[in-house]
Amino acid sequence: MTRIGLMSAAHLHAHGYVNALRAMPGVECIGIADDDRERGRAFAQQHDLIDFESYEALLDARPDGVIICSENVYHAPLMKLAASAGVHVMTEKPFTITLKDGLSALEACRNAKVKLMTAFPMRFNPPMREVKELIANGALGQVYAMNGTNQGQLPKRHRAWFVDKALAGGGAMMDHIVHLADVMRWYLNSEAVEVYAQSNRILYAHDADVETGGLVMITFA
Repeated sequence: MTRIGLMSAAHLHAHGYVNALRAMPGVECIGIADDDRERGRAFAQQHDLIDFESYEALLDARPDGVIICSENVYHAPLMKLAASAGVHVMTEKPFTITLKDGLSALEACRNAKVKLMTAFPMRFNPPMREVKELIANGALGQVYAMNGTNQGQLPKRHRAWFVDKALAGGGAMMDHIVHLADVMRWYLNSEAVEVYAQSNRILYAHDADVETGGLVMITFA
């Protein structure tokens, strides 16, 4: 039996992870820990999970892995904490909100020899996988350019921290572009060598202190 714990219920995807884990044979969701005790307690009650009093208590229960669903700013310290306990990690995106944090978290997991993964579900989406196969076998010819759009609603309506720069690190560009960029890297089997970006707050200018839209151009090797 593979035992998985949740670290924080800040992200709305935490609910989906519980359902997905319970649908998988041979997998057990052992419980949740959240530094917001009220939020963690409510989540545990809703999903009939153990409510661990701290992240350390969750790790002391020796899960095989954890899924980090905290506010973005806490991704790095929670990855390091899990790695120090020898526990494998999957974290919600964005990986971290700064390059420095990302490199230090990556180093911690490498040194601890634990597996580390970012939640990029598009790689497991059947239509996306079909396109990947078509590109790989040459059915679409040489790919010279791609265009993608990822949009949604203002998350302030259900998770206010998404538009709090101190907790989220950014807005629409921080939260949405990672999916498109990762799919392009995956499709092309290549890394970015140049990036041009512009952000704006044309939409919801008075409701958020983070960017609510933007344009990014990526040149791959």
